[in-house]
Amino acid sequence: MSDALNLTRLLSDPDAPLPNPANADAVAEQVVALHERSAGVTLSLFFGDVAGRNFFAVSLFPERSLRLPGRFVPLGLLRSFVRRNQTFVDVASLLSDREEAAALAQQYNQIAFFDLAESREIVVGGSGEAGKDFPPEAQRLPPRTRRPARND
Repeated sequence: MSDALNLTRLLSDPDAPLPNPANADAVAEQVVALHERSAGVTLSLFFGDVAGRNFFAVSLFPERSLRLPGRFVPLGLLRSFVRRNQTFVDVASLLSDREEAAALAQQYNQIAFFDLAESREIVVGGSGEAGKDFPPEAQRLPPRTRRPARND
């Protein structure tokens, strides 16, 4: 099964097991390389680069966000961030439903969420700052539900 089909199945089937995550150092190196090439990255620890796929990326963990000046992302800093958080720079969830992504982005005070297929931000008007009334991190991820997937 291709990674794209596997990703679609995993996001829609709550019983599907996740593959093993990638090595943190390898992920950090891939992020730096992709970021230098395209000035932005959405990378899954389980599926690699997800740019161009029919999903929306939205951060549910603004307190884990790391804002850096300019466009350079230091490899050592990323390695440390990946090891500490098991993901990086903006911890995002992939969602196939645009309305759900917009609602979660607003709930978690995000400035925008990202349409991976169209490679564009969708502004929702938050500040990006963490809120004191957010639920615990373990309760933020939406359940994987069975929905018709967009063509991925």
